Amino acid sequence: MAANDDYETEVAAWNLQIADTEALLEALEDPDSRAAAQFYLEDLQHTRALLQDRHIGQSLAQAFEHHDDQDIASPAALNVAVQMEDLNSPIPENAENTCVICLDENLPSSQVALRPCGHTYCGPCVQEHFDKSLQDESIFPPACCDQEIIPEEVNSFLRHGTRRHFYEKKIEFLTPHNRRVYCSNTDCATFIPMDTHDLINNDATCQKCHTITCIMCKEGNHWGVECTEDHALNRVLEIGREEGWKRCENCHNMIDLSQGCFHITCVCGHEFCYLCGARWKTCSCEQFDEAHLLDGPPPDDIEIQIHPHAFCNPARRWARVNGEHICEICFTMMRVKEMFMYYKEKDL
Repeated sequence: MAANDDYETEVAAWNLQIADTEALLEALEDPDSRAAAQFYLEDLQHTRALLQDRHIGQSLAQAFEHHDDQDIASPAALNVAVQMEDLNSPIPENAENTCVICLDENLPSSQVALRPCGHTYCGPCVQEHFDKSLQDESIFPPACCDQEIIPEEVNSFLRHGTRRHFYEKKIEFLTPHNRRVYCSNTDCATFIPMDTHDLINNDATCQKCHTITCIMCKEGNHWGVECTEDHALNRVLEIGREEGWKRCENCHNMIDLSQGCFHITCVCGHEFCYLCGARWKTCSCEQFDEAHLLDGPPPDDIEIQIHPHAFCNPARRWARVNGEHICEICFTMMRVKEMFMYYKEKDL
């Protein structure tokens, strides 16, 4: 009951901030101020949605009680399991059970998990499938034929603790990259869930090693000292505008496109158009520019970009010859540096 009260209180606090920001947005007239307020409002709304999603995930995780190193399903969890596809249901003994991963054949029905798509997995491969997805966010959650595999469906094939680890990782991976906080103790680096953050002091305490981390700069806590993260972020945004970088609207990571088409897939999974920033396939922008499909050579130094023959031609026209830098008029071998300095001194 206390946990639910805390959750309701936290959501109510975010609702108040959202309402205040909406009122402020309506009152603002300056375009830059309105843009900043709109960005802040979207961030608040995203955070509130994240809290609600996390609450659902925690409710599922808490449905299973751990006792004497054994996972015991609570009545609530059993009710959920009854409604699921029973992947541990008996498979006909005369069926040719072949694991789709390791290709082991003639497996006993008791050692095979059957997916709704008809694919079968042996026990060790089910565990390995989960292990890999828990280590690599790009393949989480484990799935087969685009259908998610949840621990309750294959529980008899999983090691003790895998299910709890799954829901811990689900909370972590649901958190936007720019909102994730990991323990600043490099020997620990444990993910610190957002619902444990102290939003008043802007810090978070690791539940594993009890190190306190600043949620702004992600470094060790620095009470009484102004966090420099805001200044650093503003500088990065300024550089990004100067260089033409784009920012993912989902996780706010900065992206620089050096080659390829304008279809961007961010590390958070969000797909958007590099030209206008809209969600992919929702705009009418060109999909590519032939000049950017392949990565060109690195830009030359400004001195090298000045053609060596420009200073020998009275009409100051550019001429090009093959081979070394030999003047077409005086036939003198000149280094680029010397020619550049001559140009500066004579002020041609």
